[in-house]
Amino acid sequence: MHPFASRNLRESLLIQARHLEVENGLVYAIVESHLPLVERKNFQAIARALKVTKEEIIDAVRIIAQFEPRPGRVYTEEKPQYITPDIYVYRLNEDFVIVLNEDGLPKLRISGYYRQALTRAVRGGETHNYIQDKLRSAVWLIRSIHQRQRTIYRVTESIVKFQREFFDKAGHWKQNLKDWKDSPEQLVHNEEFWGTFQQCLSNLPETHRRAFTLREIDGMDGAEVCNILSISSSNLYVMMHRARSRLRKCLDATWFQPPEGQGR
Repeated sequence: MHPFASRNLRESLLIQARHLEVENGLVYAIVESHLPLVERKNFQAIARALKVTKEEIIDAVRIIAQFEPRPGRVYTEEKPQYITPDIYVYRLNEDFVIVLNEDGLPKLRISGYYRQALTRAVRGGETHNYIQDKLRSAVWLIRSIHQRQRTIYRVTESIVKFQREFFDKAGHWKQNLKDWKDSPEQLVHNEEFWGTFQQCLSNLPETHRRAFTLREIDGMDGAEVCNILSISSSNLYVMMHRARSRLRKCLDATWFQPPEGQGR
C-alpha cells in the first residue's frame, strides 16, 4: 500500500477502500456514516438504516476489518511521540484567553508526616538536619515548577499583547513577528514593571484580585482556589478572564503606552 495522509479514521478507511478498488458499495456507506454502530457491533441497526440484510452488513464489515486503521504503522516500529503544548491561546470574541495546560502536571505538596517528623527530631541532630535538607529540596522543586508555569504564562501574555496583528480572526498565525520593545524576560525581572503591575492589581475588585493572586501568583490549581473562595469553576473562569482584561487595560495605560515624553 502506498503511503497517504488522512485526518481521521473515516478518511483513512475510505482512502484504503478506494485504493484497493473495493466494489462492495456497503463498505463505503458503512464507513461514511455508521462506524459508531460498527464499534458497538450493532449490525441490525445498520441493516435497517441501509435497508439490507444483516448478513450483507456482516460481509461488508469483514472487508473493513482487513483495513489498517493506522497505515503508518507498517513503515516504522517506533512509538509516536505526541507533542503536548504547555499553554493554549483561545480566541474569545475580540480578545484572546490564555490557559495553562495542567494535564499531567503533578500536584506536589509536602506531606504533613515529614513536617511532624522534623518537629519531633532533636534540633541540630543528624535526623533533624537530614529531614530539613530534604524538605528544602522539596520546597525548591515545587517553587521551581510554579515559577516555570508563571513564566510561561507571562511570556505568552507578552506575545499576545505585542503581536496581536500576528493572529488572524480565527486565532491562527499569519505573519512574521515584529521587533520587541521589551523582551518577556526583561519584563519578568523589571522591578519598576512589577511595581506598576501591583498597582494595577490593587485596583481590581477584591474577589477578582484574590482569585488572580491565588491562581497566577501563588500557583494554586483551580480546585484549590474554588475551595478557598467558595466559588464554582465557571465563576473562577469568569473572574480570571475579567481580571486579566482589566490588568491588560491598566498596563496598556500605565506601562506599555505611557504619556508622551515618558516612554520606557
